[in-house]
Amino acid sequence: MLKLWVSLQMFLMFCAAGTAFAETAIYQRGDTPYICNDQSPFTNLRRGPSARDYPTVATLPNNLRVRSLYPAYTPEGYVYYSIAIGGPEQDDIRYGFVHQDVLHQTCTLAPVYSPDILNLADKFGRANGDHARQRVLEANANYDGRVLYLKGTSIFDCFWNHAAAGA
Repeated sequence: MLKLWVSLQMFLMFCAAGTAFAETAIYQRGDTPYICNDQSPFTNLRRGPSARDYPTVATLPNNLRVRSLYPAYTPEGYVYYSIAIGGPEQDDIRYGFVHQDVLHQTCTLAPVYSPDILNLADKFGRANGDHARQRVLEANANYDGRVLYLKGTSIFDCFWNHAAAGA
């Protein structure tokens, strides 16, 4: 009986310790924090709330203001946020998930972009306006010369429609 009691106490202590490390959501729907990652000049926007289980859908620069939609909790107790880039007045809103640790009310870190993406964004901007330039920069901070995230933007729609028309 004593052995069972000790085992139960150890189990309860383990469970209590596990919940002590669980994170708490701090942003509400509609809050507009900044991406501010002091571990990297960019942050991966993921399709779902896990770095292990979901692919990257964009790479976001520091000092980018985003809109919080809702918190999502992993089984391990981490908090990810569903966020939107852009605003209600823009047609090309992008959605995804980032870890709570990269969202802050203010950010003093400067955005960093690769020279390749700056050059490409400038070309898009000259052809399609500054709005197009900004959308390319927002989603491609860590452009490696191979993967360009355009899906969900008016730029992607323009290319897609152009390709579908056989032009």
